[in-house]
Amino acid sequence: MSGGDHMSTEHPVMAGVSSEPQGSDDPPRPTMASSGALAGGRKPRQMTDLTPHMPTLLQFWDRGMKNSRQECKSMIKEVSQITKLPEETVKNWIKNYRANKRKKQMEASGEGGEPEKKQKVTKKKTTPYLRFLSHHLKGKSGKPDFKAAGVEYRRTQTANPDLFTQFVKEAEETPTVSLQDLGTTDKQREAKRMFRTVSDTMTDIQTCGWEGFAVVYDPNTSSFRACGTAKGVDYLNNNRAIPVKFASAIAGHTCVERKVDPETLRKKVREMMNKKWSKLNQDLIT
Repeated sequence: MSGGDHMSTEHPVMAGVSSEPQGSDDPPRPTMASSGALAGGRKPRQMTDLTPHMPTLLQFWDRGMKNSRQECKSMIKEVSQITKLPEETVKNWIKNYRANKRKKQMEASGEGGEPEKKQKVTKKKTTPYLRFLSHHLKGKSGKPDFKAAGVEYRRTQTANPDLFTQFVKEAEETPTVSLQDLGTTDKQREAKRMFRTVSDTMTDIQTCGWEGFAVVYDPNTSSFRACGTAKGVDYLNNNRAIPVKFASAIAGHTCVERKVDPETLRKKVREMMNKKWSKLNQDLIT
């Protein structure tokens, strides 16, 4: 579908050339892998048919069950109780469904191909503490104990000033890369990454009870993208001229008024101002 005829609730994209196709909100194949066991320790891949549970899963998805974080744990538990599915299966469905929607969104926006690795090309200015952490946590596994690392960092400042000076020097010599330093290709990649972040943020905003939408314009491809909460997307669907007018204004497209002869336009403006001035005088007199 082209021209932005459809926008999904999560990660909706409307582009000047192409947008998310109709039917892209169809749920992925309702199966889920679960583990079993065979002699010799081999675990066969078994599939759990989720077809009977899709109405419940999609209902809770629309209510905000879109990740496995703390705010969604109660809904995951409730779905598990209703469907008799293990909570881990529900979490896997959320992950797969979200990935499926994002993949279709990327294909519709022309990004296709292999998904990009989550690697930022910018580098912020580092600090002596971060340089210390890179040395202190190197080779250690498990969850980092930042509290203990902080104690060790303060001890190093006084007990081993030469080592601390080394961290300060490393921090000063570590190069930084800002968005302004990037080339066109890397800036495009960063813009797409940031838009995905905005889309994810809209999901969290909806979870918090807020509504809204965002529209961005890409002058390199003369296209725009939009994302938002459920009601934000509905509003854009019912007011499609909003992102189109925004994109046209940013692109500097010639509008109907600009096609008028400059002298005619100036005359029109003078007449309009004279009418307003006359009305103001009449109001003052009366």
